[in-house]
Amino acid sequence: MTTQAQTAEPVPHNRKAVWFRGLYVLFFIIAIGLAQSLLNVIAIVQFLSMLIFGKANDQLSQFGTSLGVWLKDVAAFQAGT
Repeated sequence: MTTQAQTAEPVPHNRKAVWFRGLYVLFFIIAIGLAQSLLNVIAIVQFLSMLIFGKANDQLSQFGTSLGVWLKDVAAFQAGT
C-alpha cells in the first residue's frame, strides 16, 4: 500500500479551495491592520497606566499577549504554513 506522502506526484489543488483561501487572506489583511492599530492603542494606554499608577495593567498585558499570538497565527496562515 502506497500513501500520498510516499509518492513523488504533486497533489493537485482544488481551484475553489484556493479562491476561498484567497478571500480569507484578503479578510485577514484587513483584520491584521485593525489588530495592529488596536495593539498600538494598547501600548499607549499601558504606557499611561504605568506613568499614572506606577504599574502595568494586567488585563491589558494579557489581552496584548493574546492579540500578539493571534497575529502570529494569522501571519503563518497567510504564509501558507
